[in-house]
Amino acid sequence: MKDLRPFVDILIEHARQVLGDDLELVIHYGSRTKDYAAPESDYDLSYVPSQGKQIWNNWTYLIDGVCIDFYPMQWEGLEGDASFEGHRTSVIIDSRVLYHKSEAVLKRFRALRGRISELQTPEKKGEMLAKAMRQFTRTAYHLAVLEHVCTKEDIRSWRMEALKIADGIVNCRAVLNQTGLPKAWVRCVEKGVALPIRPEGIDRLLRTLAVDRSYETVREAAIELICRTRGLLVDQQRSCAKKRKAGGDWLFYPEYRHMCTKATRACDGGNLIEANDQGMRYLSETASARASHREEVGYSSFNVVAEYSEKYDAMGFPDITSCESREGLAEFKSKLAAHDQHLQRLLVSEGRDLFMVHTEEDLKRSLLQHG
Repeated sequence: MKDLRPFVDILIEHARQVLGDDLELVIHYGSRTKDYAAPESDYDLSYVPSQGKQIWNNWTYLIDGVCIDFYPMQWEGLEGDASFEGHRTSVIIDSRVLYHKSEAVLKRFRALRGRISELQTPEKKGEMLAKAMRQFTRTAYHLAVLEHVCTKEDIRSWRMEALKIADGIVNCRAVLNQTGLPKAWVRCVEKGVALPIRPEGIDRLLRTLAVDRSYETVREAAIELICRTRGLLVDQQRSCAKKRKAGGDWLFYPEYRHMCTKATRACDGGNLIEANDQGMRYLSETASARASHREEVGYSSFNVVAEYSEKYDAMGFPDITSCESREGLAEFKSKLAAHDQHLQRLLVSEGRDLFMVHTEEDLKRSLLQHG
């Protein structure tokens, strides 16, 4: 392969002249730092300007048919990547530093690698699971676009959405497995498929999303991949249960009483939409708190109610799922009151404090008791 380093040196020197002290770091990464580069492989080169400097100079050239792309990366973006919030984790891990302004800059960049290593420890599994869930949520948007925006005849649009789904799920799984994949994971599909925590049939589904020309087949594969991955994430969520202090409070009653009050106020005001919204939030938060305490699982907005409502349903609460008309608001308000009374009785029967005070002395005694 042609030696491109003299050309790279010229580009770095030019960047120093143009950017001056605002040029802090130049890194080289990609296939040419690995053993799988082809003669035509591009030369990935990036520079990092000073913190907060919005410098976007880009120098891109074809040199004897080889692309050298020299563009900026901001510190903020690299820090996000080091926290597995972006897709360039492997860039940080595998890059070679070609220029650094000072030892402090070099130390800062190496600290990013330290952050990546820290997040790959067993103690950080729960944190990485939360990041994988956020990646999944962003990816699921593209399924909605594929299903409801793209037309069957517009293969270019739905193929692109299918590939975005594939890319997002592959990166979601990499984060779930506490690792990074090369930026161009399509060149090493086997590595991505072989990660230990994976949905069944992922290799078949990825191929379908990338290759099949039937809209219905691709749509079904996208749905299957999304559903299988989500199920995998929920399973991991339960396996990563955080141990809680035995006998600890599973909810603080005043917060839930306030939710009930907001729903009740909406009923009094004849606001059907708000009453349903606040009532459902009250139900969901109560059910989630109960399940999280009993199962030691940190349920969140990622979950659907059915995944955490079993123990809530077994406690005999009145149904406050919805009210269909303004005429039913009075009855709905009564159910909210009954739900509140039931919750109070349950907490008292378990020896929980309701944190209800009426005088200054009551508050002082409670503070002394609970610290």
